[in-house]
Amino acid sequence: DIAGFEVINNEPTSKIITVHLTWSRKKEGAGFPIMNVSDSIFQWISDIVFPITQEWMTEDELKDIIDNQ
Repeated sequence: DIAGFEVINNEPTSKIITVHLTWSRKKEGAGFPIMNVSDSIFQWISDIVFPITQEWMTEDELKDIIDNQ
């Protein structure tokens, strides 16, 4: 996934746009690429970052990272 701030008149706004690309080098399947627009960084973290992180990190792994800092 690629994420970036929306920029209007050379000024970043609070909106964050996330795009999921497949890099397939051929015609995309139905529903791809996927684009999400979050109104704030807090919404982006809640709606995009946390769910993705939960897919590849358990709470025990997160605790290990925090304990080893």
